[in-house]
Amino acid sequence: MGNLTSDAELEKVWQIRYSNTKEANTQSKKLYDRLSKEGDLKGQMYALLYYAATSFLLSSEILISELIQCTEYFEKRPSEKGLTISYNYLGNVYENIGKYNEAITYCQKSVKAATDIKYAEGIGDSYNTLGIVYMRIGDYVNAEKSFQNALKIRLENEFHAAAASSYNLLGRLNTLKRNYDEALENYQKSLEIRINNSHDAAIPWSQLGLGSLFLEMGKLDDSKLYYTQAIEASQKNSDERCEMHCKLGLGKLYSLKNQGDEAILHLKKALEIAEKMEVKAVLAKIYQVLSEVNTQRQDFQEALINFRKFHNIKEEILNTETHNKLKNQEISFAVERSQKEAEIYQLKHVELKKAYDILEEKNKQITDSINYASSIQSALLPDMEALQNSFTDSFILFKPKDIVSGDFYWIQPLGNKILITAADCTGHGVPGAFMSVLGISLLDDIVNKNGVKQPHKILFELRAKIIHALNQHKEKDKKDGMDMALCLFDFDLQKVFYAGSYNPLYIIRNSELEQIKADRMPIGLHIKDNMPFTEHEFVFQKGDQFYMFSDGYADQFGGPNERKIKSKKFQELLLEQSNQTGEIQKKSLDNYFETWRGEMEQIDDVIVIGLKI
Repeated sequence: MGNLTSDAELEKVWQIRYSNTKEANTQSKKLYDRLSKEGDLKGQMYALLYYAATSFLLSSEILISELIQCTEYFEKRPSEKGLTISYNYLGNVYENIGKYNEAITYCQKSVKAATDIKYAEGIGDSYNTLGIVYMRIGDYVNAEKSFQNALKIRLENEFHAAAASSYNLLGRLNTLKRNYDEALENYQKSLEIRINNSHDAAIPWSQLGLGSLFLEMGKLDDSKLYYTQAIEASQKNSDERCEMHCKLGLGKLYSLKNQGDEAILHLKKALEIAEKMEVKAVLAKIYQVLSEVNTQRQDFQEALINFRKFHNIKEEILNTETHNKLKNQEISFAVERSQKEAEIYQLKHVELKKAYDILEEKNKQITDSINYASSIQSALLPDMEALQNSFTDSFILFKPKDIVSGDFYWIQPLGNKILITAADCTGHGVPGAFMSVLGISLLDDIVNKNGVKQPHKILFELRAKIIHALNQHKEKDKKDGMDMALCLFDFDLQKVFYAGSYNPLYIIRNSELEQIKADRMPIGLHIKDNMPFTEHEFVFQKGDQFYMFSDGYADQFGGPNERKIKSKKFQELLLEQSNQTGEIQKKSLDNYFETWRGEMEQIDDVIVIGLKI
């Protein structure tokens, strides 16, 4: 490199990164400070590179900045192994934060840079990181090829510490593939090498792998033992990344044992580390497990909030665009190395098929996750018993556009009174479902904790709480909120009290329909968000029918001219069926909607509530 003394010191630091990562990090920082003063630029850049490569606590932004600085230096000196290491660790950091297209680009550059200078250790390291990216996106075939390439090079060159890493990753891959016997053999080889070579900093990663394997196999006592050993060892080495994975594993373990308090304790610690280190894939998993634990504890509001966080992160890092970019880059990389046109064509066909298969699997994972969210939302929605006890007849037509809904209904009996709302949240799908959970939770607080019973006052307080909860302050924040019709039926006074945000109330009496208009302001940030809502009060009679609804029914496109149903037709349908039972009204409305829609897509969530005195 330059100065022989500094060269030897730097190489020593690099070689102890497996056995004592913390010491390697400390010494590389000291070397960087000293070599900077001595003006040894090359030594300084290697020290900075090794410091970044052994840092667990720095933010991804700082790490990327330091590694880019190293890359720019070594790109002018391609014969230096520093170029391979810089590229490889950039790939590693981008993989950690879920930017897989960038990760695979730098891994490919790293393989090429190492191959050009016949740097065997670097080739193995680069294939290892490439395999991790493939494993993360579910491409297990290419992951195994990459890991086996790395292992072959490492065994041939007797890179024992690196070979242990390859065995450990093959153990993880075989666990994911449910090849448990092979996984156990891989992990045991990894642990044996690390113990025999006193690679103390790496031992907890083998223990973590065994803990994860036994968890998958349902051997919870063995799993707990290895997780506990790994946590103790990783804390000695200040390896928070390993501790984070162990805490996540223990969270899953205690969830399986229905010990929710213990599960949440470990998951919160894992979350704290994952947020600090910006490891998005792990963050997504933590939120998913938290959601499952919340569901076990019947804390459905918190369950869906955590599910929404999981879903948003998962969508961000596993969207179609990312996978297409990944596969396009992989095709380009393969094509660059291919010589025959026929081989290139075949390779493209194979890679595109793999891309399709991966997308299909990811779509299935996301759909399964949304189905889980739907079960949470369904648990939050009230059953029909309260309506059946209070009204002569009733029905609820509830048709989410997607698996989960932004529309919701809420029912709260209050002695000889009952509060009922039909609400339409901004959006549909998971974002709308999150708003619905927020709305249900806040309504529960306002009515049951704060004791507010009058509909117009409930809407006023709900609006303030929504604005606060969503931290709405600016014009762009106006898009989030909800519209609703809210009624209080007082059976002692024989009165109904109604207040509405955009959503009106329909009353049918003696075969005539009357519309009670809502206020033209949402439950959310608005120019009129300090104005009170209007309260409407009516005496009801036996046989009166009340309808609350979202705009999803009337706004549906279809029919011979692909137009909306519109409010006028919706009113006609209600009048035509008003002498029928609630169940028949519900079926008739649903049948008309589906016939009208035909082959067209449902454009919004739909809710219609019918109540007969």
